[in-house]
Amino acid sequence: MDRHSWHTFVWRTLQPVARLIGRVLFRFRWKTSRIDGPFLLVCNHNTDLDPILVACSFPRDQMYFIASEHLMRSGLGGKLVSWLQAPIARQKGGNANAPVMAALRHLKAGHNVAFFPEGNRSWDGMTGRFPESTGKFIRTAAAAGSSLVTYRLDGAYFASPRWAGAAIRKGLISGGVVGIYPPEQLKAMKGEEINALIAKDITVDDYALQAEKHITFRGKRLAEHLETMLFLCPLCGRSGELRSENDTLRCSCGGTARYLPDGTLSGDSPFHTLQEALHWQKEQLRALCAGAEDAPIFSDPSMLCHEVETGEGLTLVGQGSVSLYRDRLCLPGLTLPLEDIRGVSIRGAQNLFIGTDKNTYQLSSPQVRNTLKYLHAIEFLTGKTFGV
Repeated sequence: MDRHSWHTFVWRTLQPVARLIGRVLFRFRWKTSRIDGPFLLVCNHNTDLDPILVACSFPRDQMYFIASEHLMRSGLGGKLVSWLQAPIARQKGGNANAPVMAALRHLKAGHNVAFFPEGNRSWDGMTGRFPESTGKFIRTAAAAGSSLVTYRLDGAYFASPRWAGAAIRKGLISGGVVGIYPPEQLKAMKGEEINALIAKDITVDDYALQAEKHITFRGKRLAEHLETMLFLCPLCGRSGELRSENDTLRCSCGGTARYLPDGTLSGDSPFHTLQEALHWQKEQLRALCAGAEDAPIFSDPSMLCHEVETGEGLTLVGQGSVSLYRDRLCLPGLTLPLEDIRGVSIRGAQNLFIGTDKNTYQLSSPQVRNTLKYLHAIEFLTGKTFGV
């Protein structure tokens, strides 16, 4: 049995397991599809288990998912996933050429490929932006005979908010194919037209859906780790003073806000939703960056800095404070001019990846930290756009 036959056998054999996970953990409802390949599937992204949820709709059509290379480095579990399905590895904050070429090789061989163009899970329930190069990639895939399949997950944000880590709340989510586009149609389109098509099909605002459906998502410690997304108090304006406990977010100024099972906020918060709070925070951060002088914009102590070596693991560079200035990012063991930074992304809720032309670095901490502020601030300071 060759490798692809093995991967197809595993995919079909484990379908009952995937569907059981979808039902039990998420109360997931899916629409089953059967599509002639090869095809390239794109989907919005909200949970760490989205590949399993997507797989529920395709009991016969095995796919190779493009996934962060850290998955293959995560001990025995990573080795097991690689053996069972061999995901296409992409390095956080790094160059996308290698995974693109690997995906095209699969498609030319008649295999199916799937990926999440946002590159990361949504922070606020709204499908995020994705690289402009996505459309060009899909046109190239179409030239190799690949169709495009768009797939959308609805409601998944509230079942597994990114800021909540691995916590899962039981509610009701759904998923299914939105569109199927043959290669002949795609080859006649421009890259930006394909991007617009994808955005139309997979963009979802889970808060807008929630306003219509009022689904309850129940779980324990509903607000825990919310400070990995929100670091500014809207009442006193101070940074880094927010702390979560159970279903409540508190500031040292005395203000409190409760995160409710329907995803809304109550208490002292002037905001009704996390979307509103995050939008306000980004505007405050934009103004902070615009007025930055010589002092650090913000700083965090006791951070670990590792260099990421694709396929080999992590090498410790240093441990200490991380500070962002208007023209540079000071990491433990080195300083990076902002103009040298080519990519910034976050894995999970707080592991920050910084990419240059030559290296990729991972910043992490055993403590709960907000690193989202670095990503947004570097975007504002450089005028560049990164994935989140």
